[in-house]
Amino acid sequence: LKSIGRYSNDTPFLWPVYGCGELPQAFCRLSAVFGGVYILNRHARALLLNSDKNRCTGVVCSGGGQVKCQWLVLGTASCPQSWTVPDSSQNVARGILVTDRSLQKGDDNQLLLLTIPPSDELGLQHVVHLIELPSPSNACPNGCYVVHLTTVSKNGAPAQECLSGLVTKLFSNSSAENEDDERPSILWSFYFNHLSSTLEPAVDGNRLENVIVAPGPDANIGLEASVKRAEAIFESICPGEEFLPPAPEPEDIIYESSNPGTEVDTPDTATSEEACSEGTASDISADAACAEDQTESEAVSKPTDENEPEEVSPANDDSTLDTEQGGEDQEVRSS
Repeated sequence: LKSIGRYSNDTPFLWPVYGCGELPQAFCRLSAVFGGVYILNRHARALLLNSDKNRCTGVVCSGGGQVKCQWLVLGTASCPQSWTVPDSSQNVARGILVTDRSLQKGDDNQLLLLTIPPSDELGLQHVVHLIELPSPSNACPNGCYVVHLTTVSKNGAPAQECLSGLVTKLFSNSSAENEDDERPSILWSFYFNHLSSTLEPAVDGNRLENVIVAPGPDANIGLEASVKRAEAIFESICPGEEFLPPAPEPEDIIYESSNPGTEVDTPDTATSEEACSEGTASDISADAACAEDQTESEAVSKPTDENEPEEVSPANDDSTLDTEQGGEDQEVRSS
C-alpha cells in the first residue's frame, strides 16, 4: 500500500527501468561513494581458514592474490557442493521470450503481471508467474516485448517441458503473418532451470562462524524475502546499525581523512620544531638536542623490522578450502 501513487496513480506495482539488474548496480555505486572497494574480473578460488577450521581469515582470488577478511558473504554459485543441505533444493523453471506484440489489449505500454494457477489442461503442476515488459521499461527495443515465465519444476523436468502447454496457449511460434491469429508471435526464446538451495558453510563438521551464504533467486517474483534476508545478514555483521538509511545530500557528506593512521603534530611538537628552526649557529647544543628529538620521533613513528607484524603464509598456519566446482570432492588442504 505504501507504493500507491508513488510514481503513478494506475498501479502500486513498481518495476526498475532496465530490469532488476539495476538494483545491485545502484547499491554498488552508493557503496563505492562511501568507501566500498571492488576487485573486478576476479572470483573466489579458495578460502583461507584458521587452524581450528571454524573461521575464514581470507579469500584466494582467481588471479592468485589474497584478500583478508573479518566476515565473508558468498553467493550460492561460489560455494562448494558439499555445503548444500540435503533435501533443501527447489528446482526453478524459467522461460524468457521476446514477442512482437503485447498480451493485453488497449494500452500496451503498461507492465503486465499474470498469475496462472495449476492446470491439468495446460500441464501445469505449480503456479506460473508471468511478467511482460514493454519497450518503455528499456528492457527491449521499440515494438518488442520481453516475457518472463517462472514456476517450480517437479522432479527436475526441463523448463521448456514445464511451460510448453502455457506457451502454446498464449503465444504463436509461427513466423508467418496470420491475421486470424491474435496471439503474439515469439521472436526469440530461452529456457533454463536453476536450483534454489539452502547451504550451510562447514569444513570437516565445523561450521564457519563468519561465513554467510546469501540465497539465490527462487520461484517468487517479489523482492520482499530477499530484502528481509539482506537485512538479517546486515544485522548479524553490523548489529545495532541502521539498515539502508536514506542517502544524504552531497553537501551533507563529511569525508574523513583518507589515511586515518597518519599522526598529526601536537602543539608541543610544533613548538619544538619552531624552536629548532629559530636556533642560531652559536646555539649548537640546542640544535643538537632538537635533531636528537626529531630522530627519536621518527624512530617511534616508523616501526623497525622487529616491531612489524609477521606475515604468516597460508601454507604455514592457515588451511585453504578449494571452492572450484568440479566433478571431484572438494579438497581441503591443511598443514
